[in-house]
Amino acid sequence: MSYELKEEEKLKDIVEKLQKELDKKNEELFVQEREIESLKEMLKQESYTDKLTGFYNPKAFESILQHKKSRSERTRKPFSILLIDINDFKNINEEYGHSAGDEVLKNFASSVKSILRAEDSIARWGEDEFIVLLSETNFDDARIVEAKIEFFMKDWEVNLSDNIIHYSYCLGISQYRFDESVANVIERAKENLKADKHRFEKRKK
Repeated sequence: MSYELKEEEKLKDIVEKLQKELDKKNEELFVQEREIESLKEMLKQESYTDKLTGFYNPKAFESILQHKKSRSERTRKPFSILLIDINDFKNINEEYGHSAGDEVLKNFASSVKSILRAEDSIARWGEDEFIVLLSETNFDDARIVEAKIEFFMKDWEVNLSDNIIHYSYCLGISQYRFDESVANVIERAKENLKADKHRFEKRKK
């Protein structure tokens, strides 16, 4: 076989490999787009939003987590969870009233949301808890987000007509480990949140 024919065969092999890779990427993109559209349609339903904040509720967030888990398994890129709890929220309600507590929740949620990227998600997880999903983010990068929240929002307060309410938060982080359940990811975030709560209570004494 002549040198020219050998080079032509090599070039042909390269083109075929590139075409296969392109076809595979296009197929992955199609699957992702279909999943995203399905998720968007589902999340349009009123039953998937928290009425007070307008953010996702636990039911919606669990669906988002499952979607992110599937995508993470394909791309081999992890995601991380922030579980955030407002400190002494019961005392805020008792001292200032539930309407003031609602204002604290809305202020807190919108403030955190403004710091996040468009591809991240936030939901109201409980009465005074919020949960954040950081797309394609490992534990160390999640710590950077935590520091960013602390830096920009360290003096959180809500100005009402008669009062200025200062409040703080505790936070737990966990990173998704491939092939584990989303329940395990959330459970580790809960444990880390409990540890941060314990440190907060010790500082109060």
